[in-house]
Amino acid sequence: TDAAPRRTPVTGQVRPLGRPKTAPTATPRSAVEAASASVSATASTTAPTGRPLGGARAAAARRGGGRAARRGTAFEPELNVQWRPQGRASYSLSLSAVVGDQRLAQTFYGVSASQATSGRAAYTAQSGLMGWRAAGTYSRALGPDWRVFTYLRADSVAGAANEASPLVRKTTGLTAGIGLSYTWLRSSQRARD
Repeated sequence: TDAAPRRTPVTGQVRPLGRPKTAPTATPRSAVEAASASVSATASTTAPTGRPLGGARAAAARRGGGRAARRGTAFEPELNVQWRPQGRASYSLSLSAVVGDQRLAQTFYGVSASQATSGRAAYTAQSGLMGWRAAGTYSRALGPDWRVFTYLRADSVAGAANEASPLVRKTTGLTAGIGLSYTWLRSSQRARD
């Protein structure tokens, strides 16, 4: 059987989603009962683009070496509910809050005096809540190696510490995507929960 990977709570390790190891019951379970829920938190060093850095690049960024300079730290606790009803489909819903330090907030929302213009006032960003994220995904196996997926994500700075920044033009944005994945290598042994 194929299984989509998911992040385990807090550690960020990837493990396959599988069907419950219990014997099937005579009555079908509801989606909520069949759901697996997890709460995870991610702390990362970010690049100027806001994307997390990992491993040696993050260490070089913290030292000030390498191509990317350290721009701050973000923490993103996430509530994630995933379920896989009988069949090849899987679904997930998630809600998270992004919290950042003052250095990261200044990178994305701050305007120094030298950058200020008549239409853009100087602004000193504050640490704290940087935004909210809500997402939904749908994935369906097309065969043992092929999978199609789609997602919709909403990001909002409504109520965030730097909502008043002159760089914020819209408080909410939507991202959608669709894709096709192929698994070309598999371990000879399945992971155990």
